[in-house]
Amino acid sequence: MSPSTRLFDLNTKKARFEVAGCTSYWVVDPDEPSPTACDLRGGGDVETARVVESETFTALSPYAVEVTPTALVS
Repeated sequence: MSPSTRLFDLNTKKARFEVAGCTSYWVVDPDEPSPTACDLRGGGDVETARVVESETFTALSPYAVEVTPTALVS
């Protein structure tokens, strides 16, 4: 996500992902850094995790991966 595409990334892309059948997506705010993981269910999205700085998140869906925000930008 970038300042110039923030609204597009948070709104339009989410709708397009859902139409395409994508069940999960992440939005990464590079300013913090902070990834937010969401699942698309029944016409809406459910935030499944949001981590910042040195917190670690282990995603299980759509595949297993461990993410630590500070490691993404170091």
